[in-house]
Amino acid sequence: MKQRRRVPTYQEVHEAFLRRIERMTREDWLKSIEELSHAPEGVEDPWPPYDGPGSNGSPPPPPTVSRVSPEPKK
Repeated sequence: MKQRRRVPTYQEVHEAFLRRIERMTREDWLKSIEELSHAPEGVEDPWPPYDGPGSNGSPPPPPTVSRVSPEPKK
């Protein structure tokens, strides 16, 4: 007798994916990033290299906050 494959629902797939991410170690993350960062030969990378604040390992500059004084009540 042939067994039917069960089709997972969206919710089951989502939960399995989250469980997998929660169990990933630092090495798993680094390996995934390394694999995803190399495009096959002949494929152009659509994203230019980022050389903005924080790109060389330095912390990004503090955010600039401009204070606005409240308007006087009439």
